[in-house]
Amino acid sequence: MSSSNKTAHLKLNLWSGTDKPKREDFNSDNQKTEDAFNSLQKISSGTYVGDGKASRSFTLGFQPSAVFITAVGLPCMEAQPDGGVILRSCMAAGQLESFGAGVTSTGFRVFDDSHQNETLTKAELNAQAASYFYVVYR
Repeated sequence: MSSSNKTAHLKLNLWSGTDKPKREDFNSDNQKTEDAFNSLQKISSGTYVGDGKASRSFTLGFQPSAVFITAVGLPCMEAQPDGGVILRSCMAAGQLESFGAGVTSTGFRVFDDSHQNETLTKAELNAQAASYFYVVYR
C-alpha cells in the first residue's frame, strides 16, 4: 500500500506510522525525482570537429531557445587584408538564423561560407578539422 499522504507538487509518498511501504513505492518516488531533476537542466554543451561542408545540422532532441558556438584555439573574429572579417563565433536564438548558425526544431545548424566570395564577412563554423564548442539553452 502506498502512503496515506503525498507531497503537494511531485506527489511523493509521505509515510505515516500505519502505512506499509512497498519497493515499487520507492521506485516510483525515485523516478518522479529523477524526472523532475532532468526537467531542470536548462543548459547543454558539447563539441564537434568541422567537416568543411557549407552547412551541418546537429540533433539534440529538443528545440533550443538559444545556442552559442565558438571555435576552439582560433580567434572568434579575424580581420582580413581585403577589409573582410571571418567570424568563428556566433549566437542564434528563437527561430531567427544569425550569421553562421540557426536553431532548428530538434537542435541547431551551422554554416561555413568561407569558400564563397559574395560578401566580405564570412562565417566559419564548420571548417575542415577545426574544433568547436557549443552551449545550448533549452
